[in-house]
Amino acid sequence: MLARHPDLAVGYAVLDGEQRRIPLRLIYARPAGGICASIAEMAAWMRFHLDPVTGRDGLRLSQAAPTELTAPQIYICHADFAEIGRVNYGFGFFVGDHRGACSIHHNGGPWFGYNCDPHLLPDHGSGVMVLTNGHDPGCAPLTNCWG
Repeated sequence: MLARHPDLAVGYAVLDGEQRRIPLRLIYARPAGGICASIAEMAAWMRFHLDPVTGRDGLRLSQAAPTELTAPQIYICHADFAEIGRVNYGFGFFVGDHRGACSIHHNGGPWFGYNCDPHLLPDHGSGVMVLTNGHDPGCAPLTNCWG
């Protein structure tokens, strides 16, 4: 994929007090760790998870699967911000509420030089994703101020 897309974002991180370009590290982790995708592919992923039963391009889930994927399984914490409330973990997603609506997300944590934070509000049929080419995991203030 990288050979087909020479205009990919270059990662940066603060090292020894200086902002520096990070050499690209190829990802061999399966099934998790560093998704290499375009903006269009990430938007399609978000649209799919907002309406997984109707599906997209022939891919869809059963009526029960979305509920199962986003059912709280493990209590994580109570957020410091009143509009967020409890945070739980489901099957592959952090699950909670955001200003009273169901919120699902999983930022995956920063990959060296990059960061991604997708948040979905399925009750509203909307979502937001913040992508950066910086190592600092500072996306949460942006993804938590909408809705």
